Amino acid sequence: MFDLFYPKVVTILAIGICLLVIVLQYIWLSVLAYRQEAHVRKYDNAAIKIDEKLELILFAPTLASMNSEIEALGKFVGKDPIKMDTLSTRTLALLTSDQSDSRQKAAVVAVNDRLKPLDFYIKMLRNGDSYEKAYACRKAAVYYAESKLPTIRRLSKSKNRELAYNAAMALSIFGDEETLVEIIQSYEQNYDYSYRIILELMSFYTGDLVSLASKVFQNCDEYIKTIVIKGLSDYMLSEFETVYLQGLMSKNPNLKAACIRALGKIGKPEYEHKLIVAAHDINWVVRSAAVKALKKMNSDRVKKTLVEATRDTEWWVRYNAAKSLVRIDSDLTYVESVLEGYDKYGSDAVKYVLYRGYSMSVAN
Repeated sequence: MFDLFYPKVVTILAIGICLLVIVLQYIWLSVLAYRQEAHVRKYDNAAIKIDEKLELILFAPTLASMNSEIEALGKFVGKDPIKMDTLSTRTLALLTSDQSDSRQKAAVVAVNDRLKPLDFYIKMLRNGDSYEKAYACRKAAVYYAESKLPTIRRLSKSKNRELAYNAAMALSIFGDEETLVEIIQSYEQNYDYSYRIILELMSFYTGDLVSLASKVFQNCDEYIKTIVIKGLSDYMLSEFETVYLQGLMSKNPNLKAACIRALGKIGKPEYEHKLIVAAHDINWVVRSAAVKALKKMNSDRVKKTLVEATRDTEWWVRYNAAKSLVRIDSDLTYVESVLEGYDKYGSDAVKYVLYRGYSMSVAN
């Protein structure tokens, strides 16, 4: 009898424990959700109050009333980081807005002089934890606190990734070329982390991008060079055409493809032959980049190359070739030759591009 009863007890206890765990997880998730909602409510309420008080300051009828409202705003904000964050965001937006007149901007300057948000973030940069220091780095850059550059440079070498990342972004906003070159080159040791970071650093950089990239190229491996070229390509900088042309000779397919994309965006007719040669490369990544880059060329030779590429063994090559062909073949002569041809894969690629173009035009 005990042998029959014991398994039932164990089963009931196991079910009870499982139910208890589920209930505890539900309670914990509910607590987290409540805390998150409370944080959002606190932020929203602070934003509403600060907006109201700023409006009273901006449109105060007298200097005395404006100063009185500034004092009230200072007492409301105090040392609360959420309120100070909201205030600093609002005042910076007002100072940089074309819709703010000189009187309103003077009022905002008076607010900053009284509440000293920059001093708040400098103190956070000195005494905060890693998260607070990371945030303070960004704020110091927005306020262009150049006196804090040595501190931020030191933090950019932190072993804490979040802190190092935000410090590097701040240095990019400052336009600190020498340090940025060192940071970008140092990512050779960390491929998994570097791709997105380098592109972000370049997009936020306020200094001379040509000078920055030139110095990086002087001492970097092909991986870093590939990323930097990808970051440069949208700017269509003629200063790096020689670098791109040299990259076409590389055995590294990713570097080669990046240089092809960059030359394609520049779109000079004299690069047509090199792009056509690349469209026949042994590596499909290179071929795909080349046929995509040919969309700025419009010769019959280019169109014939794209028709041929719609029969490629790789789908991405066929798709990019079809996309470029549809774009440049205004009278659809070559497009029709693919649709009426014997190659089903090429025909399907062109049909897909045409269908997508039609669907998007209808949707718009």
